[in-house]
Amino acid sequence: MKTRINRKMKKSQVEILGIAIIIILLIIGLLFYFSFASKFSFNIEEEKSEIEDRQLITNLIDTMLFTNLGVECQDETMKTLVKDCVDNIESNGEIICYGMKSCDFLDDKIDKQFLKPVLGIKDKDYIFNLTNMDNNMNIINIVSGDNCYKKRLDFTSTLPFPITGNVKNAQLRLMICN
Repeated sequence: MKTRINRKMKKSQVEILGIAIIIILLIIGLLFYFSFASKFSFNIEEEKSEIEDRQLITNLIDTMLFTNLGVECQDETMKTLVKDCVDNIESNGEIICYGMKSCDFLDDKIDKQFLKPVLGIKDKDYIFNLTNMDNNMNIINIVSGDNCYKKRLDFTSTLPFPITGNVKNAQLRLMICN
């Protein structure tokens, strides 16, 4: 009978020891998890703000490119003016819009009519450029705000919007400087 009790006690001791080892392993695992999780944590507000900025940029570019400019611009869209400017950069474009050639019109109106009313109100600094992909030359380059001149620049951007003209190719890019 004594041996039976000893076996039960030994069996109980082994079970308790097993449970103790499992608890110790769980504690060690949780310690590793929390130490790594704190190193790689991210700010949800920053992520949300960056996603909102990307949506804003994308919607702004889409709206701008497909805006019809009316009778004064031969009922053309901004995208058509951009293509004309890219294809005819030597002559500043061929389409006349409000008395200006397409490149001059774009350079004058993109910031005043589209970017400042949206991004300026939200107090966002930005860089907008239209680049000729054949020679990497900036056709239009607009920089607004002091944050865009910092040495270590952190910005939110979308992929460049390709613009395919009849002859040349370009890309449009809008970046918000943070």
